[in-house]
This record gives sequence, C-alpha cells and structure tokens, in this order.
Amino acid sequence: MARLETKSLVEGALFTAITVILSLIAFYLPPIIGVILLFILPVPLIVVGVRQGTKTSILTAILSGIILGVLLNPIMILVVLVGFGLVGVVLGAAFEEEFSPYKLIVVAIIASILSTLLMVAINFYLFNFNPATILTQAIDKYQELGLDQATVEELEAITNNLKESIQVLLPALFITAGSINGLINYYVGLLVLNKLGYNYESPLTFAKWKFPKYLVSGYLLGIILINTAVGQNLYLIFNFVFLIQGLAVTAHYLKRFNISDKIQKVILVVLALIPLNQIIVFLGLFDAWFDYRGLEEKD
Repeated sequence: MARLETKSLVEGALFTAITVILSLIAFYLPPIIGVILLFILPVPLIVVGVRQGTKTSILTAILSGIILGVLLNPIMILVVLVGFGLVGVVLGAAFEEEFSPYKLIVVAIIASILSTLLMVAINFYLFNFNPATILTQAIDKYQELGLDQATVEELEAITNNLKESIQVLLPALFITAGSINGLINYYVGLLVLNKLGYNYESPLTFAKWKFPKYLVSGYLLGIILINTAVGQNLYLIFNFVFLIQGLAVTAHYLKRFNISDKIQKVILVVLALIPLNQIIVFLGLFDAWFDYRGLEEKD
C-alpha cells in the first residue's frame, strides 16, 4: 500500500511538472504556438488520471494551478482548474472507467463546453472582460490617431455589427468551440495513452464518420428561422456538423485515390479553412441524405 501511495505521489509530482512546463511554454511563446499548446494542456491530467486515479489527477491540477499562480499570476489558479483542469480530470476519469469511444467523445465535448462557459463567466464577472468594450475602446484609439470621420463611422458600423453578431451567436460559438476543443483533447489523449502501452479502442476512422439523417432537419430549420436568434444559432451549429461530415466524405474519396495520410490531412485542413468551405457543407448534407459512401448498406 505504501509503495502504491509513493508511486502515486511521484507520478503526480512528475505530471504536475509537465503541466507547469507546458503552461509556461504556452504563456511565453508567440500566441499562435501558445494556442496550439493550450489544446493539449489537459493531456497530462488525462494520463495521470488513468494511471493513478481521479484523486491524483485532481491534486495534480490543484498543485499545478498553485505553482503557476506563484510564478505568473494568482489568476492562473482559476485558469488551470477551470480552463483545462476540468477537461483533463473528467476525461481522465472517463478513460479510467473504459467508456466506449463515442461516450468518451461526448464527455470530452460536454466538459470542454462547460469549461469554456465557466472561463467566459469568470472573465466577465470577476475581471470585467467585455469584448464589446474592447471594440469600443479600439474605435476611440483610432479617433485619437486622427482618422477622418468617414473612416471612423465605417469602423463603428462594422464594430456594431460584430457586437450584435457575437451577442446573438454566443450559444453556437460556445458549442462549436467546445466541440473542436473536446475532440482535440480526446484524440490527443487517446494517442498518448496508446503510445504508453494502453489499448483503448479507437472510434471509426474519420473517412467513415456519418451523422444521422434526421440532423438535416436541424439545418433546414435554421435556414427557415434565419431571421431569428434561434435560427442563426441552429444554422451555425449544423453548418459546423455538416462541414465535418463533408470533410469525412472528402477523406473517403482521397483514400480511394491512395493519397498519403499526411497530404490528406493538409488538404482537409485547407478545405475546412477556405471561404469556399460551404461547398463541403453541402457535400456533407447530401451525403447524410443520399449516403454516397454506402455506409448504411455496410451497417
């Protein structure tokens, strides 16, 4: 028993150090690299949770937060515990319980959405962080720089439209961002755990991903109600869903042409980011309805 407790303490300390080092690197590196690292910060907590249990992963998160609070800023305690500690601890517990791949993905997405909501609430209520105020301050700065009135008015119009869009689309933005973050956390955690010798089942390959046909009705409802806040949120959410399915269809055909995995990934990322990705959304929509890949027949 004493040996097991010692091992747990040693691994907890080790993964605390890893979490702190990754956080410091993310803090001091350029924003683009830092943001990429932020996506994988829950992974040490996932691994220690699987290896030593949820209690150890919680203690690791708390200790990491305290150390970063001392080294950087006391606010980091909340950032660690709520920002990525919650996702890491919850997902680690789900892996430890050997949930199915699809349950793990759902847990990761829900935990990530909740984490995002809590972080926004903390920033808004405790630190008075308000994007709308920042946009207004930016306009004031431009006026101080001596920009002509016509340009300032144009910027104000753009800013006001942006404020309104953010306020209306907040629910969809939370769900979409949380889903992306949760999926990344799950897949990176799965990869690391299996590299460490675990044998967790992988979900279907991306080229075989297919959402239920009835989700098309959600997309259509979003279009019908597009002049309302509910409709705009539905449209954005289901646009994201069918973008994923459209990319899966693309991956299916790239695979049939024997294109290497690395090139496939580059192509899929480019297609996801370019303005014309609405074509990929329609591809996903039609596949959901007509099943181009014949996945329903195979099932």
